[in-house]
Amino acid sequence: MRRALPTFASAILTMSCVPEAPAACFAPGTELPERAAVLAVPGVGETARMLIDALFAGNAGDVRALLVRDPALARLQLGGGADMLSLAVTSCRPEIVDAVIAAGAPLDGDGKGLPLILALRARDPWFAERLLKAGA
Repeated sequence: MRRALPTFASAILTMSCVPEAPAACFAPGTELPERAAVLAVPGVGETARMLIDALFAGNAGDVRALLVRDPALARLQLGGGADMLSLAVTSCRPEIVDAVIAAGAPLDGDGKGLPLILALRARDPWFAERLLKAGA
């Protein structure tokens, strides 16, 4: 019993540090946007890159701060079907999804519904329910 507690505690600590952790939030086979591909989109400015990095890192504080400073970032289309709300869903962090929705992100992404598609593949139904309640 003594060994189980440190093993459990170390597992919890390492879970939040693993960059691939959001993939575990989705059904197997879910294709998530890739950071490198999103950052490679031509015409994405420095502030948008900072938001993209914060979304992929799951850093809710930075996401909120960047969106307060420039709410138009939430509506930026990234090409290839990527959009800020899809990246927010990919973060698997409800507070990030709420922040991006509150900033005015298009609920259907680039018109093909990727945010809702990703939300429906999330293991937690909260994501799909939140997007549907918001009007997706």
